[in-house]
Amino acid sequence: MMDGAADAADFHLRQLLPDDKQPEQQRYFRFNTQLDVALDDLDAANKGNIRNLQQEAEQIIEEKADEFDRLAALLTGGDSGAGTV
Repeated sequence: MMDGAADAADFHLRQLLPDDKQPEQQRYFRFNTQLDVALDDLDAANKGNIRNLQQEAEQIIEEKADEFDRLAALLTGGDSGAGTV
């Protein structure tokens, strides 16, 4: 779960910048996930937890592939297939 400052920043950026309801105009991207398997403790750098974090990362990449593609297109000046940026 996000903390209060991160929640506030997220809220304000969503108000100021177009969101994913208009993908061709999206300028704000936030990739959060609830860790179901991995631990987010800073001192949990053991092999098992790193493997779990990698699994969690693969899952969010798969679930958010379209958003990652739009972001990559914006950053590289490429065509995201969503229209002219």
